[in-house]
Amino acid sequence: MINFKLTELENNAEEAKVTVIMKEEGERIKKEEVLLEVETDKSTMEIKANVTGIIESIEVEVSDEVKIGDILAKIKEDEAADESTEKTEDEFDMFAARGKNKPGEIES
Repeated sequence: MINFKLTELENNAEEAKVTVIMKEEGERIKKEEVLLEVETDKSTMEIKANVTGIIESIEVEVSDEVKIGDILAKIKEDEAADESTEKTEDEFDMFAARGKNKPGEIES
């Protein structure tokens, strides 16, 4: 289980307000996918997951004030999902190496 924390904010801000939560507990989230948005007095930022997995719990609510180091969510890491994505990309590369279209591509 990963404690997903707020690690940094833009403009040297130390706290922000949660404005939007994009995911729900029990949903799958991929690395670099937006979990939530926060707002400081100077900007709005997307907070992206740093792991792929299942969201076990969301520890904040809209309008909550959060500080650097606060736990935003608990994510059960799912390494198999990352590996299956890599395999799929490798399979697509195999088609390119043979000069063929990837599945779903239309020949031009």
